[in-house]
Amino acid sequence: MTTTTLPAAGWSNPSHDVVTVLVVTVAGEVDEEWLAELTRRSVTASVQRLQPGEWPLDGAAQDPGPSRPVLEAGDIRLDLGRLEVTVAGRRVSLTHQELLLLEVFLRHPGRLLTRARLLELAWNQVGEGPRRTVDVHVLRLRVKLGAAARRIVTVRGFGYRFETDDAQLAAG
Repeated sequence: MTTTTLPAAGWSNPSHDVVTVLVVTVAGEVDEEWLAELTRRSVTASVQRLQPGEWPLDGAAQDPGPSRPVLEAGDIRLDLGRLEVTVAGRRVSLTHQELLLLEVFLRHPGRLLTRARLLELAWNQVGEGPRRTVDVHVLRLRVKLGAAARRIVTVRGFGYRFETDDAQLAAG
């Protein structure tokens, strides 16, 4: 049996209202004492027991299905079923967070997305967070996308816009 101890500092962070803890166990066994400890630390414990084949990403690579679309803009293609990004047909390796950020941009084409809104959509973090977090991830995403990164437009003092209109890119 493996026991995980969570640091006390993690429970007193005032900038986060919700802490999500994912516990993956063999055969769905959950240590009830461990759940009780979470509750004592003022954490709402929600247990969802998944059967084999019900894991969130099970079968995603084999069957994208209607709930796992392919998002495209110009040379950028994000296949959510395969969790695969290609630029001009070349596969690009992204971190999980970079993939989420790209998905947010592709789902909100042409819209101004403030840093706070990006934190909410891509990090599931409500409210103001460290501005540099978004900026650093956008920079890393731009590097990996190469020339296609021109679609991520900085709106100085506000945030970013993902441009899908080639005419707008040429004019800007």
